[in-house]
Amino acid sequence: MFKIKLIAYVIALTLFLPLTSQSSYATNGPGFSHGDRFEAHTLLGSITVQCPQSRAMYNCQDYYLSPAMRDVFIYLDAPESDSVKLTSIQSSGRERSRTQGFDGQQSTSDFNLWISTLFQRPLLGVGNNRVIYEMISNGSVVEDGEFDVYVELMPTRYCPHRFYYSGNENDCRAGGALFCSRYFRDVRSCR
Repeated sequence: MFKIKLIAYVIALTLFLPLTSQSSYATNGPGFSHGDRFEAHTLLGSITVQCPQSRAMYNCQDYYLSPAMRDVFIYLDAPESDSVKLTSIQSSGRERSRTQGFDGQQSTSDFNLWISTLFQRPLLGVGNNRVIYEMISNGSVVEDGEFDVYVELMPTRYCPHRFYYSGNENDCRAGGALFCSRYFRDVRSCR
């Protein structure tokens, strides 16, 4: 009898855990699925690439946000809405807005929180970010409010120097971008 109860308990627990781990943060109020606290990391290191006829040295750097660089907006008690607009006012005063579809409990796509490229700008910055949300239905705002997200700047991590060998001479002329991304994977982000 004890074994049957234990098996039933284990089955119930395994069915319940996915529901609770779907979002470790998800409350009835609005916010990101990974919560309201993030860490900004900077990695620095150097590599030497040996090619058939030459050698090149590159300085590598990487920036990332943990626990996620992109995240969905969750609002379990949201009014009926077809989209959500988030406007972040960063501690520097910079303001960024993005709009995504909304399916009743979360955004249909994730928001870029940290990736900065020629065509992308991040929603968040280091420090406190006041995020204003607007729930939109058929082009009209049906609810608005705000929440805070804090991004802590972590100490820079310095990774050990590494050597790479390449049979392609162009790898010593074209820059180290390909090898730098491999380098940070190899050193497991300096951990």
